[in-house]
Amino acid sequence: MAQKKAVASPADSVRVDKAVVLNGFYLYLGGRLDSVGRRAAFTMALLGSFLGVASASITRNQSATLQDKLVFLLTHPSILFGIAAMITLLVSEIAKIKRSNDLLARIGFSSESADRLNEVYSTATINELFGEMIKSTRIVGGFLQKKVRLYNAGSILFVMSIVLFVCGW
Repeated sequence: MAQKKAVASPADSVRVDKAVVLNGFYLYLGGRLDSVGRRAAFTMALLGSFLGVASASITRNQSATLQDKLVFLLTHPSILFGIAAMITLLVSEIAKIKRSNDLLARIGFSSESADRLNEVYSTATINELFGEMIKSTRIVGGFLQKKVRLYNAGSILFVMSIVLFVCGW
């Protein structure tokens, strides 16, 4: 961001009200991220229980060889789909976003000096800060989309795993 002296324009005062709306949207995205995380954690708990039940017949018999266990696993696609679902859900929980260099990310996560960031922030106009907030919101929105896609894929694999198990596979 260019170093300028803060000068308020007529459009700046309108942007202050819009920033409040954007802040509300930020809170909404944060709530959605939290919700997806809680659903994924609950689904993983259910999935772990299901995998325990589905594999009980082979794991209960401790004398089974590794080869027997591998054959059992390969002949029961419900367990394979369950493992794939668990991996997908775990990836959804550790999904990463690309590195960002917008002002809000720099304030929250960089090692730049606080004095330097304060100078950049204090000399920025409302319009510039609003633009930075929009960039940051887009990054969070992209992260949410990624997590939701992975959660949906994991949930579909989980349902397929249960259907296969019910069908005897």
